[in-house]
Amino acid sequence: MQLTEQGIADFSPGEFEESPDLNRTFEAVKLFCMGKRLPTKTMSSFEGRIDRIYGPTIMERERKLSRQFAGQRCHIEDAAGCFKLILKLRDALKLHGLISFQNPITRQWE
Repeated sequence: MQLTEQGIADFSPGEFEESPDLNRTFEAVKLFCMGKRLPTKTMSSFEGRIDRIYGPTIMERERKLSRQFAGQRCHIEDAAGCFKLILKLRDALKLHGLISFQNPITRQWE
């Protein structure tokens, strides 16, 4: 959280709205992943501090991912399940064709 806040400290409110779409997607995924690891109260407080800088596009993408993947988790001992969830996240972000992952079971790139 601290590194994220430091990284955006010099940006003016909403400046990220002008950044390329892929950059906004990256920032939304970063927040989404952070929210999976932090307590809800901590994440809500953090979002309140960064909301104006990031702007509505990034924050809405992060909220949409949080709703879409609510309750879904990946466990280290379940390589196949993690792989499926990673592909689902990639596809939800419309990054199929831009990002490929090697299937841990078949060793094929998907």
